[in-house]
Amino acid sequence: MTKNTFTFEDFFQQNERRIHYYLHKLNIRDPHQEFFQERMIAMWNAYENYEPDKGPLSTYFNFTIRIA
Repeated sequence: MTKNTFTFEDFFQQNERRIHYYLHKLNIRDPHQEFFQERMIAMWNAYENYEPDKGPLSTYFNFTIRIA
């Protein structure tokens, strides 16, 4: 399997709601969208650094977004 068989835009559209989910779950107020922007960077890093042989991308992204 090749690394990134889809574009970041596709990945972002499919996973943008996860960021909003964590905003809600962690009860974070984000009036200036700082949390959202930091998590977008985490999403980009997850997309760039993902290694398919280590597990599903969604699991890796969930881990990355929580610790970012």
